[in-house]
Amino acid sequence: NLSFEFEVLHTAPADVETGPADGVYVFGLYLEGARWDVDSWMLADSQPGKMYDLLPLIHFKPAVGHKQAPETYACPVYKTAVRKGVLSTTGMSTNYVVPVELPTDCAEQKWILAGVAALCNLTD
Repeated sequence: NLSFEFEVLHTAPADVETGPADGVYVFGLYLEGARWDVDSWMLADSQPGKMYDLLPLIHFKPAVGHKQAPETYACPVYKTAVRKGVLSTTGMSTNYVVPVELPTDCAEQKWILAGVAALCNLTD
């Protein structure tokens, strides 16, 4: 069963000169419903009046039999903020991409109830 492990990197995207030996670096995902706390390096409550927050560079690493760590939130990633799409033949929405595990010191249920998601694009 092939899946991904995720590492939120402290590296600025402009400082990346080559790709990783395995996997891919992803930059440009926006958090909706939460923010990325650069001091604690984990999810945090949104700032008042700020809907979106840019996530740092994330390393998607292929992993066999990976299990989600308990101190992470499986944040759903969508192509657009609409969060809906046509159901494909696999039964998944065409707008849904993948869950990205983000570090948190709160129960995962908090972020689920808040509707926290990552978005590839802020417009349709």
